[in-house]
Amino acid sequence: MAKKKGGVGRHVTKNVPRVFSPNLHAHRVWVPELKKFVRIRVTARGLKTINKNGAYAALKKAGVDVKMEIFPEMQHIFNFLAGTAPEADDAIRKYAKWVHPKLGL
Repeated sequence: MAKKKGGVGRHVTKNVPRVFSPNLHAHRVWVPELKKFVRIRVTARGLKTINKNGAYAALKKAGVDVKMEIFPEMQHIFNFLAGTAPEADDAIRKYAKWVHPKLGL
């Protein structure tokens, strides 16, 4: 016998709970303080906040710890050269120093 109550999904034999998910969009946002575009997944409300306050201020207010270092004349994947390029070793060492306190290590 079919179910008499309404629901979402498979109305005859099984209950499937409804899933609510935020309305996220992938956007590329220019951050002038970092002088680069950043790809983010953000809601429509978040986009309005970024437009009003600016991307860097919105990230700071949200508690995101943003740090960017530029290594001149290096490719974007140069840290794969760890062990052969001293710049890569230095970059990985700086990243480890930055991330260890955040992980509680």
